Amino acid sequence: MRKALVIPAYLANLLLTGCGNVIDWGWIYRIDIDQGNIVTQQMVNQLEPGMNERQARFIMGTPLLIDRFHKNRWNYLLREKPGDGGPTTENQVFLYFKDGALVNVTGDFRPDNKPDIDPTQDTTAMVPKIDREKTVGQKIKSFFGFDDG
Repeated sequence: MRKALVIPAYLANLLLTGCGNVIDWGWIYRIDIDQGNIVTQQMVNQLEPGMNERQARFIMGTPLLIDRFHKNRWNYLLREKPGDGGPTTENQVFLYFKDGALVNVTGDFRPDNKPDIDPTQDTTAMVPKIDREKTVGQKIKSFFGFDDG
């Protein structure tokens, strides 16, 4: 009797564990997987021709790959795989140097060469005064006549 139950139990176990990877049950949480360098358009916009390698590394971070055969090219690669099963995205940015100075940027992000803020104009923000209730210390001072006003 026991031997007759072993084979169906084994097959049921095999089928159910195999379906865990194929069927999306909806209640299983899967994390987003980011691999590589996180590169944004703002980072690439800060790059300027003639920057040295140290300045470029400060802005972009350490490159994912510096090829032995192309030491003047830095590769920044990012692969994002969402946990909800959405499409996988891949971004690439390549920095090219000549004699230690940045000469070219290629890939999915290109420098806009448009400043986000015009540095020649001063910006002033008017912050309205907020009337707040007096603190305990201010109440004690005003009780003894040492009111700040």
